[in-house]
Amino acid sequence: MPLTRNGNRKEYAILNFESQEILEAALGQGYQVDQHVIKIVEAETKICHQCKSTEHLVKDCQIAKENKEREFRQKQNYQRFSQTYKKYQTRVYNTLTNKYTDQSNSYAEIARREPRHKNQQYQTQTNENQNDNQKIMQYLENINNRLGKVEKEINQLNERKSETKKRTGKNKK
Repeated sequence: MPLTRNGNRKEYAILNFESQEILEAALGQGYQVDQHVIKIVEAETKICHQCKSTEHLVKDCQIAKENKEREFRQKQNYQRFSQTYKKYQTRVYNTLTNKYTDQSNSYAEIARREPRHKNQQYQTQTNENQNDNQKIMQYLENINNRLGKVEKEINQLNERKSETKKRTGKNKK
């Protein structure tokens, strides 16, 4: 299944069929998986992007109309009760103000704001990566030191072995 920018699954999948006959048999079929209904349609079929119906487009969708009406009512309520929100619920007021007022920010203003957040996030990731890299380097140095000690011990054992062979060889004669 294709993924969104956030890594979540999109609400559609792309399938390939082995033959045209299998495709034709599957077209229009509906399958129930848990609470989801899977319907197979051709890629060229236009569907409503609000409710995913093949029966209509979004301009005729009842759900889209209800959402627009709800948005309109919320905007009216904001205009009606903004002073109350401002006085008693400042967080809600700030959120609604950002949502319902026309803030005509120029590109320069938006560009000026954005990098700070992204830069802070990048610096945090960079610092975390540097810490991880330092830990990895310490582990590698530790492993390298231990391997050096093991190598010395092996060399000492080989020397003792050769000395022992020399002694036992001389004693046998």
